[in-house]
Amino acid sequence: MPSEPMWKAGAVYTSLERLRETVAAHTGEDMRALFEYHSERVAGLVASQPDVPATETTIAGFLNGFRTAATALADDPRLAADTMHAQLGGIYLYAVETAKPRAEAARSDQPAPDPRRFFARLTETLQAEPIYFDLTDDQRRAAQETIRRSFAETPDVPVNAASLAGFVLGLLYATPFVAERAIPTIVALMDAARAMLPTER
Repeated sequence: MPSEPMWKAGAVYTSLERLRETVAAHTGEDMRALFEYHSERVAGLVASQPDVPATETTIAGFLNGFRTAATALADDPRLAADTMHAQLGGIYLYAVETAKPRAEAARSDQPAPDPRRFFARLTETLQAEPIYFDLTDDQRRAAQETIRRSFAETPDVPVNAASLAGFVLGLLYATPFVAERAIPTIVALMDAARAMLPTER
């Protein structure tokens, strides 16, 4: 594992830098293969949403969403915390990839990613789910407070459209850890992320 800094320029988020310790603590080939596997899966998930930019801000939000769901909403949070190293290592490796200079500049004929379009589609998806309409006002308020606490723990990560979109994708990636009883909470968190989008200027 390279010892050089992960980022040479631009955004440097402490929460992502700390993942380097997770990777450094697991040097075996089997775990490295799992890191690579999850890095590719995270990349595929982000790539499946062309309106979500593949940036450090997005992946920092992704990490917040993943940790929120995989720990707080797991059947056994302590067990989840002990078994998510492969996913965290994969998130780190993907973050490294997003920080590398692009070989080709973005093509001018391709629309720039706009996370607000992602949230417009998410709204349609949520409103097709019966669980969405069963959410109480208390559940919705609690979900927004959970997101605020999550980002308060990573104060250098901005709360913007990209990080909130990443948060939603992180929730999705944590699904294997989430207790079935917590699915309504996941839906509430997704709706809360949509509701917390900063006003466009």
